[in-house]
Amino acid sequence: FPSHDRKQISAKEVGELLDIGWELKKKSNSVSSPEIDGIYQYAKNNGAWGGKLLGSGGGGYMVFVVEEREPFVGLMKEKNLENWEFNVCWCGLQVKAL
Repeated sequence: FPSHDRKQISAKEVGELLDIGWELKKKSNSVSSPEIDGIYQYAKNNGAWGGKLLGSGGGGYMVFVVEEREPFVGLMKEKNLENWEFNVCWCGLQVKAL
């Protein structure tokens, strides 16, 4: 909910917070796998500030926060990973397939 007294944070700060959350969650339970860890590390090595695993039961999505979208998407496609464009707004999440 927007508020005039809330501190604005940067995309980088959001990514870094997600990365801290990812590391803590991995330590607390078995939310990952070698494949997921590999994708996450590849993303971090190629410019992602952080990310989040969404979904459960062996399926779902990974969301990454990056500075430059296009080069990052190209690198992910080299690993045969799909890209789904989305926008975050105060009215909720809107997803569209590309």
